[in-house]
Formats: sequence, structure tokens, C-alpha cells
Amino acid sequence: MGQALGNFMQQLTQPSSLLVSAVFLRDDHLDIRFDGEFDEEDFDIATEVVLSQLTQVSILEKIPGADRHNVRFRAQVAEDFGYFVLNFEVYSQSCWLEPESIDEQPLLELICGSLTGN
Repeated sequence: MGQALGNFMQQLTQPSSLLVSAVFLRDDHLDIRFDGEFDEEDFDIATEVVLSQLTQVSILEKIPGADRHNVRFRAQVAEDFGYFVLNFEVYSQSCWLEPESIDEQPLLELICGSLTGN
């Protein structure tokens, strides 16, 4: 009984691990899918998973909400720097990345390649 409870408690305290399973380039944003579901407690982990694939990232602002979380950041993409917003929504299990301005939209294709390893 003690070992079973210990194993259960260990499972509860282990951090969840999310991995990017797919990225879809849309006209004005990237749809990002994970290999599992996420909730409010996973926003920081999911943010780290996505942003760790990019270079020279500076988080500018985190905007928490009840079921939605936004992260504004700056990143180097090839030779350029761009400003982006990473969005998470719990109820729809949605994650998307969008540029802050239309001038940065061409950088989405390069970010897509970074996230997918292409």
C-alpha cells in the first residue's frame, strides 16, 4: 500500500512533458499542436517548449487569463528580429503564434522550419 501511494504521488509531482507534434503554416499565423493536452498549469512548460526552438528570444510580456494565455516576445529569425505573440487557449486546446505586424509575416515560414526541424 505504501509503495503504491508513493508511486501515485511521484506521478502527481512529475512535471508534465509536452512536445510539439505538428506545426501548420497559415496565412497570418502558425497553428501549433502538442502531443498531449495542456491546461493552465502547463502554460510555462508549453511556452518553453516552443520558444526553446528559436534563437535570441526575449520574453516581453506574459498575459495570463482564465483559459487563455499570451506571451509577447522578440526573437531572431535568420538575420532579422521580429516581435510575436504566442497564444494558448485551454478549452479548445489551441496554440498559435502570430506576428505583431504584417511586416513580420514572412518570418513565419522560417519559424515553422525551426519548430519542425526543417
